[in-house]
Amino acid sequence: MYAPRFAAAGQEQFESRHDLYELGREAGFFERIPATRHEEFGAAFSLLNERWRSTQRYLSPNQLWRYLSDIGAERRQKGDPGKNHSRATLELALKIINLGDAIRKKWKAELKKRS
Repeated sequence: MYAPRFAAAGQEQFESRHDLYELGREAGFFERIPATRHEEFGAAFSLLNERWRSTQRYLSPNQLWRYLSDIGAERRQKGDPGKNHSRATLELALKIINLGDAIRKKWKAELKKRS
């Protein structure tokens, strides 16, 4: 599978894979997660990372559904597998976004107290 790389200002190469773990690490997101939420966040993040890969944009529909079937993403689900996968992926992403927003608000409040 071919995934092109592009040079960007300030970087040697643009990373076209958009690896979720790498993006989270670079943003310092993992260090800001409260210890009480590590398990919840880790589970959601792992599932999202498994379901969403930027290289999927190069797959045919048959290859995509084979991959999702191989990882067990749609087992025991009734209805349209495309809608089920989209819904589950969106729910995981929203869970992570909401956690990140809560962390951001707490961080901003702490900065305001220090000022």
